[in-house]
Amino acid sequence: RLEKHGPNRLEGAKKESLAKRFLNQMKDPMILVLLSAAALSLWASGGEDWIDAVIILVIVVVNALISISQEDNAQKALEAGEKEKALAAFTAAREWGSGEAAYQAGLLHQEQKQEAAAEWAFVEAAVLGKKEAAWQVYQMLKEARPEQSRVFLKLAAEAVRNLEISENYTEAIAWYRKLAEEKDGTACLRLGWMVSQGEGAEKDAGKALGWYEKAVAYGCEDARKNLGELAFSLGQQAEEKAGNGTGNQAFLDRERALTYYRKAQAQEQDGAMEKVRDLALALGKEKEKQGRDQEALAFYEESMALDSQDARLQAARLQVDPQKETYDLEKAL
Repeated sequence: RLEKHGPNRLEGAKKESLAKRFLNQMKDPMILVLLSAAALSLWASGGEDWIDAVIILVIVVVNALISISQEDNAQKALEAGEKEKALAAFTAAREWGSGEAAYQAGLLHQEQKQEAAAEWAFVEAAVLGKKEAAWQVYQMLKEARPEQSRVFLKLAAEAVRNLEISENYTEAIAWYRKLAEEKDGTACLRLGWMVSQGEGAEKDAGKALGWYEKAVAYGCEDARKNLGELAFSLGQQAEEKAGNGTGNQAFLDRERALTYYRKAQAQEQDGAMEKVRDLALALGKEKEKQGRDQEALAFYEESMALDSQDARLQAARLQVDPQKETYDLEKAL
């Protein structure tokens, strides 16, 4: 497996701080239930039952500290080469809701060729937000159970979001690119956003658009809004540039604007359909002035499809003239 999938850890991984490890304990579903119960108790009693809430919070804190202590004991045993002792300690920490402990236990099970135990440990760690574990499960399942494996690819992308939020952009981009290579739409969406904002990469709207298009192609519905809005904005910029220019360059800028508006229209962006309709009509008229009637007709027909009466008249005029290559009396009528 090591030869096939490479090492289990990313190079250069940093040891997490105590505060971060404590916060990671809060991701356990049971802890979330307890915290919700404390909040509900305070709200329902108007603050009078604060003792119950304090007791719950104490339980949560003690749970987290015990889990962290178990992790430390396991890590010391691992460094001393006592793998069985380390596995026992990691297993104990898992019971207290430690995603890191579940991940480390999975690595040890995997090393001992205990594939089923490793898979369950990795699944548990992935659910608790351990991106490396989610990646491991994906690698283990992608050939035998490809549909199920995609769930863990998405979990990995969601876990990487924490790196982005903490402004660890370099590592976040490295992970997102790794996941994007596996055609994960969420990773492509986040890469698009980071590039569009200049977070960890040079700001580039064109590249961002490309990432959004990949995200949509890979089934990420959330990317459609981003794609539509950015494409529309780029269309406006190109159209404005054309308005300030002249000659062939202005025409090319209008064509580029139309291309962007088409992308926006495909995502049902507000105002995009009208832009395509009007710009296609205008480009058709310019092509006709250049004597390129076939190209003009193609633009008119695109505008006609969006219910432009002006485009219908222009197309009919081109097709009714027997001196033109676009002559087609039946269509003209």
